[in-house]
Amino acid sequence: MSDLLSNYLLFRVTIITFQICLKHGYFALGFLINSLNFNNVQIGDKTIMGVTESSLAIPSSIIRYLEAGYGDPLIMLHSWPYCADIFFKNFTDLASRFHVIAPDLPGFGRSRNLLGHYSLRGLTASVHEFIKELGVERTNIIGVSMGGTVALMTASKYPEVVKRVIVHAPIYNPDWFWKNPRFSRLRWIRPFLRFSKGRLLVSWYMKSKLHYRKRLGGLDDRFEERDNAKFREIYNTVRNSSSQAIGDIFLELISSSIEDEIRHVQAPVLVLMGDGDVVSEESMIRLCNDILQTAELKIFNNATHDLIVERYHDFNKLATSFFG
Repeated sequence: MSDLLSNYLLFRVTIITFQICLKHGYFALGFLINSLNFNNVQIGDKTIMGVTESSLAIPSSIIRYLEAGYGDPLIMLHSWPYCADIFFKNFTDLASRFHVIAPDLPGFGRSRNLLGHYSLRGLTASVHEFIKELGVERTNIIGVSMGGTVALMTASKYPEVVKRVIVHAPIYNPDWFWKNPRFSRLRWIRPFLRFSKGRLLVSWYMKSKLHYRKRLGGLDDRFEERDNAKFREIYNTVRNSSSQAIGDIFLELISSSIEDEIRHVQAPVLVLMGDGDVVSEESMIRLCNDILQTAELKIFNNATHDLIVERYHDFNKLATSFFG
């Protein structure tokens, strides 16, 4: 009964907010989103030992990135809607062998907005610009979820700069969302996707939902309290992300297929997923067998979409071995 009441109240608030926006202008959305502030905790180079924080201007944005270690370059691309700090469990181990570079993708975290329309193609082009501005000729890439999608698109479109790729549960087809029973409560948004104002409503709804994740209260018992504290800092950084980036990229992930754009990946690819992942095992098997010609699949037991934190020792060891 409580779930029914909370869903009804959330629905009413959403509709009323949408009506206000239609009447008084979309600036009301920005006001409401910015008012959703919890703890203004700053994160950066002082929170992870040996990691430095820098920024780099590229043609389409100004990128904030974290950097550590020496050796062969390794670019790490975060998932939606996070930032580079999501790799806080991976930096130390990987930096002992590689020059690890993790950017906030344009519009996410503390990177500047992307010039032009937000899209997966736009993020892919910005990653290529970032690699070139760094002066890196060829690099290994790790991509998680959305970051995995961008990693595969980068390897397909710019094969000359990519050596090897690890992707964790990359999203390449919208079926991952609409066919998953876990998201049945969100299927009400599908009719809204046909209209520009409806898409704006969905964008606002998804960003506002981020603030109510259990991790904000440190209630996720899969992780130690210090890890939950780190997640709270990361979620607070989401406040700095562009509402347009959060919304537009999410909408593309649940409405567009990039299968044709990643069929030409030439680099060796290792596809990872947890047995409790939101992305189905069937879709990952299809990715490896039918779409990518150079991929192998590894499934982690007792792991979810947060595999890089839950099983970070195993992940770091596997990545070090795969990249040599």
